[in-house]
Amino acid sequence: MRLTIDNIINDFFKSRENSLIYVCSNEQDKNQIRSLVFERWYQYSQHKDVITKIDSIIPMDDNSILYTSLLYHNENPNITYILTSFNEIEDALDKDD
Repeated sequence: MRLTIDNIINDFFKSRENSLIYVCSNEQDKNQIRSLVFERWYQYSQHKDVITKIDSIIPMDDNSILYTSLLYHNENPNITYILTSFNEIEDALDKDD
């Protein structure tokens, strides 16, 4: 699994302007486990020095939890915009109705 993720990330971030948001599926109630798998991958990744990973845990109205992460290249010229957008998405999902 680690090599597959590394290959995908390597190809995707050949363009430094790319950024990636992923959501861990809650299928079979394994969203937290999936999040931990990606965290473990990142901690041992060769990309850790050039790719930043920001995690977000969002409680949902149905009492489930949404595990999301943002990945971006450290030399991305749009970092401020990307972070603002990620925070806005998080805020929209985290609103108490």
